[in-house]
Amino acid sequence: LSTSALTSDTMDVIKIAGKISDFYPETLHCMLILNAPSFFAMSWTVIKKFIDPRTAARIQVFSNAKRGMARMRELIDDSQIPANYGGGGPSVESVLLREASKSSSLGTALLKQEYDLMHIRRKGGKAHHTFQLNPNETLEIRVYTRSVSSAKFVVNLSKGGEQTVLKQVLVRGLLSTNPDSQTNSPNEGTESNDSYVSLDPMAYPTEKLISHNIKGPGTIIIDAIDQDDVNHAKWHGQSRGYFLIVGNYSR
Repeated sequence: LSTSALTSDTMDVIKIAGKISDFYPETLHCMLILNAPSFFAMSWTVIKKFIDPRTAARIQVFSNAKRGMARMRELIDDSQIPANYGGGGPSVESVLLREASKSSSLGTALLKQEYDLMHIRRKGGKAHHTFQLNPNETLEIRVYTRSVSSAKFVVNLSKGGEQTVLKQVLVRGLLSTNPDSQTNSPNEGTESNDSYVSLDPMAYPTEKLISHNIKGPGTIIIDAIDQDDVNHAKWHGQSRGYFLIVGNYSR
C-alpha cells in the first residue's frame, strides 16, 4: 500500500466504517461491501485495523460485482434482495420512501429522498449540504444522531440571488438526566451539558425535524456547526460529530 492510496476519501471511509459497531453492536452477522472502489479494496488491510476486530472479521469486501452477488445469494434469498442489487425484492429507495411517508409532516406520499451522513469536526468544525427544489416541490428536513456533542443547523434559502435564514436548530444525541430515566424514544432529549447519555446500543437515535413545508423553486443550503459543548474526557469513546440529514420531497 503506497501513501498515495491514503487519500481524504480513504480517511472518510475509515471514520464511517469505525461507526459500524455503534449502530450494529453484536447484531451484525455479516456485512458485504459490494462494488468497492479499487482504493478501498486495496486499503482494506489498513482500514480494518481502525475497526473493532470482532466487527472487522464480519465484513467482506468485493470489488468484483459477480463475486459479490454470488456471495450475497449464498446468504440471502433472492426474493429478499433489493431490485437495484439484482434481486427480486422491492428497491431500497421504494422501501425507504414508503416508510418515510408514514411519518412525514407533508401529509402525502413522498416523491423522493436525499440523504447525507455529515461528519462535523470538533472545536467549531463545519459541514454543509445543499438541496435543490424544483417548482411545485415541497421539502422537509430531518436530522438523526447519537452524537454527545451538539451542532447548530442553519437552514438557508437561496432564491433570486438573495439568501435568507429560515431557521436555526440545535441538535444533539439522545440525553437523559440520569441513568435510570426511560427516554429512549426518537424525539426526547435535553440540552443539559452534564446530562447522562444512554449507553444502550439499541436505543433510538435522536430524530429532529429541523424544517418543513419549504416551497420550491430554490436552493436550500444547510450549514452545520459543531458547538464543542461537552467534556471530551468524560465522554471519550462515545459517538460525536456524526449527523444523518434526510430531505423528504413531495409535490
